[in-house]
Amino acid sequence: MDFKLDKAHQLQQQLFRNFAETEIKPLAKDMDEAEAYDMDLLAKIQKCGFLGIPYAREYGGAGSDTLAYTLCMEEMSKIDASTGIMISVHTSLCCSCINNFGTEDQKQRFLRPLIDGSKVALSELRGKVVLLNFWATWCPPCREELSHVQQQVIDRFAGEEFVFLPISRGEERAAVEAFRAKTGYAFPMGLDTDETIYKRYATRFIPRNFLIDRTGRVVKATVGYDDEEFAELLCAAAAEIQQK
Repeated sequence: MDFKLDKAHQLQQQLFRNFAETEIKPLAKDMDEAEAYDMDLLAKIQKCGFLGIPYAREYGGAGSDTLAYTLCMEEMSKIDASTGIMISVHTSLCCSCINNFGTEDQKQRFLRPLIDGSKVALSELRGKVVLLNFWATWCPPCREELSHVQQQVIDRFAGEEFVFLPISRGEERAAVEAFRAKTGYAFPMGLDTDETIYKRYATRFIPRNFLIDRTGRVVKATVGYDDEEFAELLCAAAAEIQQK
C-alpha cells in the first residue's frame, strides 16, 4: 500500500507548515505563559480557511477532505498544541454535528458563521477591551458612524488589546456582504439575524455602542451618532486600554 501524499496534499501540508512556523511559533510561548489565546491569530486562521477544511464550499468551507484536515492538525500541533486542540474542537466536536445532522436552514444559520469566524462569544474576548457596536445597512447614522471606524478606531488602536465588534442587527448575510462590497470596508462584521444578541443589551434604537472592559463589564454606552459623543467614547476606550 502506498502511503505517500499526492501532489495536492503535499502542497497543503507545506502551506500548513509555513503558517505554523511564521504565524504561530513566534506567539506560542507568550500565549502559554499568559494562559490566553491571541484573537488576532485566530482571525488569521479563519481568514486562511483552516476552520472549515473538510466542509463544503456552499457553507463557507474549503471543500477539502479529512486527510487535509489531519495534515493541518499535525503541523499546527507540532508548534502549539493549543492551536491544534482549538481547531480540532471547532471542526470535529462542534461543526461536524451541525454538518452531519443539521437541516439546511441550520447549516446556513450556524455552520457557515462558525466556519467563516463570524460567530464569536464575548467570553472568548475576556482580557481585552471590546467596543460592541450594533448597526444596520439601512440606518443613515450607522453608516455615518462606520465611515469613521477605520481611521478613528481600527488604525488608532492597532496592536492594542482591543477588539472592535460591529454587529449587524436583524439583517441577512447577503445584505451585509453587499454593503461591504459597496463601501470597501475590510474590518470584520458580525451578524445578529434574529436579534438574539441585540435583545440582551437593548430593545430599540441604533446605532448603539457598548464599551466593555477586560473583565466583561459594560463601562460606557451610547445611542445614536454624534461626533463629540463618539470622540468621548473612544477616549474612554483608550483609558480602559491603558489600565493593564
